[in-house]
Amino acid sequence: MPDLELRLTLDKTTPAGNGVLFMVADFYNKDGVCGGTPGADMYEFDINAAGTKPGTTQDATPSQTAKPATGNTHANP
Repeated sequence: MPDLELRLTLDKTTPAGNGVLFMVADFYNKDGVCGGTPGADMYEFDINAAGTKPGTTQDATPSQTAKPATGNTHANP
């Protein structure tokens, strides 16, 4: 599965705290077959105060793992 890199740019007035990202994906092929994830994966992260120097980062891992739907693909009429 390919990686998706995400970079957020926040305004300096954004308060420090917790952040969360939900990811869901769908696809539609040229042959009319479509499908997608049955649910959303959730990633939690910290929002540091303005002026904080970035530290080391860890690889993100989803809080909930969902496999892509394979049996519910269909062609559009």
